[in-house]
Amino acid sequence: MSEELLKAIIQLFAIVTRERITDEERNDIKEFLALHLNRDAIKYYLNLFDEFANSYRTEEQEAPASGNIDVETQQFVDDWAKIMQITKKVNQALTVQQKLVLIVKIIELVFGDNEISERHCSWNYTGAPESFDSVLIDGSPERRAVEAAGWQVAEDGMEISL
Repeated sequence: MSEELLKAIIQLFAIVTRERITDEERNDIKEFLALHLNRDAIKYYLNLFDEFANSYRTEEQEAPASGNIDVETQQFVDDWAKIMQITKKVNQALTVQQKLVLIVKIIELVFGDNEISERHCSWNYTGAPESFDSVLIDGSPERRAVEAAGWQVAEDGMEISL
């Protein structure tokens, strides 16, 4: 894997673990890196993960709401925009098998403490709070913000290929 791709994946891990980072989650990331890197590189990328995670927590504390969107919704949109940029890189660079390993690792991080947070639920709109459901409503401020960030909202019958 290229350095650019590894940095993107580390950034993705930091977004996923934004709410809290347990020792178990950190070890999961270390195990993932151990599949691809030597000890020195593992240390470098774990430090990079810590930097990303700290910057996201700082961002979250400092971010004011913009326009008609509350802070939580704005953070959701910002995270999705970053995730979309990363997944484009991943889709172009990884094999199907590597993508599956990455997806499993993300699921492990999401379920790190055997619970799914409200934030993680909102990522797939299953059991999402009402403020996130409005992303599905044509013309809503949340929908416009998501679309302005370059996202296409899924519809019934929409096909997505990996």
